[in-house]
Parts: sequence; structure tokens; C-alpha cells
Amino acid sequence: MNSQDTYYDCLITSSALPPWLPLRNDVFIVFHFETREFIQDPNGVRTLIWYRNYPPTVPILLDLRSPAPRHIFQLLHRRIHDPFLCQQLASDIADSANRMGFGLQGITMVVNVKLINDTIFLVSGSSPSRGASEALLQRLVEEQSFDSAEKLENSSNMESEACAICLENLLGSEGALVQMPSCPHFFHRECLVEWLKRTNSCPLCRSVPYEYDESQ
Repeated sequence: MNSQDTYYDCLITSSALPPWLPLRNDVFIVFHFETREFIQDPNGVRTLIWYRNYPPTVPILLDLRSPAPRHIFQLLHRRIHDPFLCQQLASDIADSANRMGFGLQGITMVVNVKLINDTIFLVSGSSPSRGASEALLQRLVEEQSFDSAEKLENSSNMESEACAICLENLLGSEGALVQMPSCPHFFHRECLVEWLKRTNSCPLCRSVPYEYDESQ
């Protein structure tokens, strides 16, 4: 079970144009996206397991003819198909335009919008908490370990992935990697072994390695 939250933050920088320039009001909107994943235990404590900060988007240019929020909303909604976000931005831009004395002089406005998307994996109290046995750890290391350079040939996106336990890159580090046998998640071998000694489940999805075999 998991939940998702999205956070909005806006930083607006405005400057007045010299009076000898034509009267115009330009608004440049740049979006910054961040994605985070957390594990939340039954006590509500969250642990960050994954983070990515994406490059800024190409600026959106608006030619502002009025400081009215409704007018700004209409301009935004043609470019951004999220009514709630358009409403928030329209209100912030309108406030800034009015403070600058809209109509008395031309203005240039740069709007940096940060959108943070959080995914929270909720860990129930019934999740496995005992550590894995030495036999299971030995089997995992023998069957699921591989050299990172070898795996790179078969996975083009692993360069940007991080080990969810230590948060270091999976590739470019010393030591072997391990893929969990019951899910598609990868970790540094040493990190995963230490994790499973305490909690016999995947740090990301809580699946239990070799659960089906052990139930037989």
C-alpha cells in the first residue's frame, strides 16, 4: 500500500523595464520537478529511499495584458492542463503584477515553480521483521550476485539509479550488485546483506526473498 503527495512552491522575481522601452509585460515560467520515495513505518517515521531532481523545463512565455487572475488563468490553462496549478499560479502572478504597478510601466517577471512528488510506501505492522537466515543469505549471494559492468550491457538506465539503502550510484562503485529474486530491485551486495540480517524483506517493496520456496 502506498500514497502520493504533491507539493507546490513558487518563487517570483520581477523587474521594471526602462520607461523608454515599449510597454509590455512578459512572464517567463520555469518548472523544476523533484521526485522522492519514502518508506513509512507504523509509527509514522519516514525514511528517504530514492530521490531525483530533473533539469528545469524550457520557459513558458506569457504576454500579460491584464493583472486579473481570471485572465492569467486563461493564458496558463492553454499551456498547462492542471486547473489547480493554474489557479495557484494565476493568483501568485496577479499579486506580483499588482505590487509592481501593472500598467504604469512594463515589467519582466520570472516565475520559478517547484513541484515535488512524494510516494510513501506504508509498511504495516505485520511486515516481516526478523532477519534472514545465514543459509538464505548464502543462497542469495550465490544465485543473485553479478558484476555491475556485466549488467550494464543489459540495462541502459542503471547509470542513474541509486542503491535505496546507501543512496550511492549502483554503477561506478566497487563490489558486486544483487537483484532480489522475488522483485526487480537492485542493491549493492554488501548493503543488501546487512539489511536482510535485520529485516528479511526488500527495502523498497517489502517482498520476501524466496518466500514461496520457504513455504513449501
